[in-house]
Amino acid sequence: FDSPLHPYQIATWIIFPLILVHFFVFLLPLLWDCVGLVASITSLFCLASVSTLAFAYITCTIDPVDNALVCRDAHQPMPVLQETSYCWICDLEVDRSAKHCPDCKKCVTRFDHHCLWLNTCVGAKNYRFFLALLASVGVLTMTSLVLSLYYFIECFVSESAIERRSHNSFVNLTANELYPILLVSLLVLIPLVGLVVQLGGFHCLLISRGITTYEFIVSASKQKNERLSGAARRGMKSTAAKTVQAVSSGSSSSNSSNSSSSSSGSGGRVQNETIESGAGPSDSNNGDVEMSIMEEGNERGAEGGRLKGNGDSENPGR
Repeated sequence: FDSPLHPYQIATWIIFPLILVHFFVFLLPLLWDCVGLVASITSLFCLASVSTLAFAYITCTIDPVDNALVCRDAHQPMPVLQETSYCWICDLEVDRSAKHCPDCKKCVTRFDHHCLWLNTCVGAKNYRFFLALLASVGVLTMTSLVLSLYYFIECFVSESAIERRSHNSFVNLTANELYPILLVSLLVLIPLVGLVVQLGGFHCLLISRGITTYEFIVSASKQKNERLSGAARRGMKSTAAKTVQAVSSGSSSSNSSNSSSSSSGSGGRVQNETIESGAGPSDSNNGDVEMSIMEEGNERGAEGGRLKGNGDSENPGR
């Protein structure tokens, strides 16, 4: 076990004994009267418990450090490595698959991850024991979950059966008293089993691909950065295209406005010239007509005066 202790590691030391107490003190006394079934379930749970302890101990006590570090610390000849990489922290040529763990402060051959629940590194030397530990914990927690779920349903479906088994044991609780205890058990076991199953399935996926957890995380991070970079480039291209389009539209509008202004100015000048050229003759013609009418009126007036003068001279007595 590495130090300092991690909170997850302390939580493991607390959860595991609670699971054992929960099974042997609460779940086991409520089992059916069938001796063969009781023996089978108890044996399975005990085997899973012992396996969990054994594989956890082996996983934590095996040092997954790179062999080059072991030889250097033991002052032994360095191993011959086909592919190497230089660790600047350890100041040593190590196996190419080795990575330096900042928590353990050492290079681990085929580094997979640093397990917080065990507070130790998992690498090539202890990876198979880590997988066996996952399987043991899965069987252990799944057994408790299945029994708790069955008892919980039985509290509603067949109260008399579970109460009878409860009264025949030192539990001695009614169905209404068993219900809240089983509910709390399910609320704790369901997330715990889900976590173990998810972790086991994830490592099965890694094994099928032939990669480690570290390599998976690095690959996923690289793909995410590439997607973000691609999205950023597409966004920049789209923005640049919109800017160019906006500039082009502005230039076209400006040219159209200038053309319209030029056309309007030319039309106005033509219209003014036309009006000015047509105003002179029209005004002079109108003036000549008015002068001829006035002259004709004057001539008629003069003629009438002469006639009147002649009439007065011929009739003097009037």
